[in-house]
Amino acid sequence: MVDYYLKNKPKLMKRFGYSLKIAKDLLMERFDDSKADDLINQMRNKYEDLLIKMPDVGGKKNLLISILTDKVSLLAMLFILEKEGYTYREIGEFAIKFTEIETKNAMERAENKGINLLDLYFDDVFLNSARTHCNDTLKRKYPDNWVMEFVDGINEDFDYGLNVSECAIHKTYKRFGAEKYAPFACLIDFAQGNVLGFGLTRTKSLANGALGCDHRYIKTGNTPKAWPPETFPEYTGKFE
Repeated sequence: MVDYYLKNKPKLMKRFGYSLKIAKDLLMERFDDSKADDLINQMRNKYEDLLIKMPDVGGKKNLLISILTDKVSLLAMLFILEKEGYTYREIGEFAIKFTEIETKNAMERAENKGINLLDLYFDDVFLNSARTHCNDTLKRKYPDNWVMEFVDGINEDFDYGLNVSECAIHKTYKRFGAEKYAPFACLIDFAQGNVLGFGLTRTKSLANGALGCDHRYIKTGNTPKAWPPETFPEYTGKFE
């Protein structure tokens, strides 16, 4: 399944192209047009390089494959920002701002098609797929994949949850020598929740040194803005 990334490279690079438009707008707050274009090209080349080194997690059979590729495309940006001299916290703030804009854009595109993204994350079709996917990960067919349990929210103060004991994103960031940026890959979950309007809580995460992640999702809840990171109990600042 490693060839999944090669077979889908044109589509993945096209998707990344939309992301780079957002990235350029953020870069233009700091650089002139020529310099921003140079950094964008470096980001594009870096993502191409990372794609051919991606782990096998089951390809299109994996419900979360697009989340993994998206967070690796983000990592390509972060690598270039680091090379350019951004501080650790500047890189984290960039990741959050980027995700907020990207999520708003996705929500607007969906609304134009009559789709409510918030509903999609909580309808029975999604929940049944998530439950099946979680059960599949417990078989540990792919060593680089997630391993997680689905938590029903019946008689609880949340709609559903995920208890993650192994994370494909965390493993992949470590694979690329970028474990220090994994906490930012976690924080953007809160940025998405804040923009889409659902509640997400998590008291711990693998990326911040815990033994697991305890995601809890509440459709009618609220998620605070994802920056600064000290808002969230999971954030330990271990890499600062």
